[in-house]
Amino acid sequence: MHKTTFAILLALLLVGAGTRAVHGAPVGPGKAAKEKAAKKACIAGNVKVGIDTLADLYVDTGDINYVFNQGRCYEQNHRWEEATDRFREYLRKAPSLTNTEKSEANAHIAECESMMAKQAGARPSPPPEPVLPPTPAPVPFTAAANYQGAGQAYPPPMPVVAAQSPAPQSDGRGLRITGIATTALGLCAVVTGVVLALKEQSLTNEINAKFNADKESTRASYVTWGYVSYGVGAAAVVAGATLYYLGWRSERPAATGIALSPVITPGTGSLVLQGSF
Repeated sequence: MHKTTFAILLALLLVGAGTRAVHGAPVGPGKAAKEKAAKKACIAGNVKVGIDTLADLYVDTGDINYVFNQGRCYEQNHRWEEATDRFREYLRKAPSLTNTEKSEANAHIAECESMMAKQAGARPSPPPEPVLPPTPAPVPFTAAANYQGAGQAYPPPMPVVAAQSPAPQSDGRGLRITGIATTALGLCAVVTGVVLALKEQSLTNEINAKFNADKESTRASYVTWGYVSYGVGAAAVVAGATLYYLGWRSERPAATGIALSPVITPGTGSLVLQGSF
């Protein structure tokens, strides 16, 4: 019996400094260990552990003094606003408090509010934004003001002559490129005519040795297309040379219209060059 009484007194002494003694439910070994752990956590600055442990004790016992001790835990760690909330909660949930207990809670609330006001006053106010002087209006610069400022008479204005850009001149590059391309096309056509002529000669030799109607028809086609290739090739070479010459001698823009028209007749082919220079 004496050992139990000594354990209860020891638990109350451990919670006593900085916290309110808890009355109501008997203190068991588990409860005493939690109270000791809560006190140690609050003193060590581990606020979350201390507050959570006190919350567990309040839920287990329903003793409102654990809410008061939460306020003390916050207050010891300079968390004034949360401490104030806990003390006010203590006053709301314990209407049967004695005047001494109410005065003690209100004194803690006043102390926390005083510390919050000091902290708010100690915060440095942001520096005022610098006020820039107004930018003066730009003074238009004139040659007259420059001469007068130098103490000299302003000379009469000089006539301004608008520069005229020379008329663009054509270098005939486009005509020269077209002439080269046309000449190359003509040469290809001439080469095609030569190839067809060689094939036609080969078929002629075969037909002379042994007549064949199909080969005769093919030979006739070679002859026709060979003439066409020669005609188109020659005309293209002439047209290309002409275009290249016109591009070479062209020095200024002129209304130039050129058209190449192929003319193909049975057995012949040609290109007609039309234009104005």
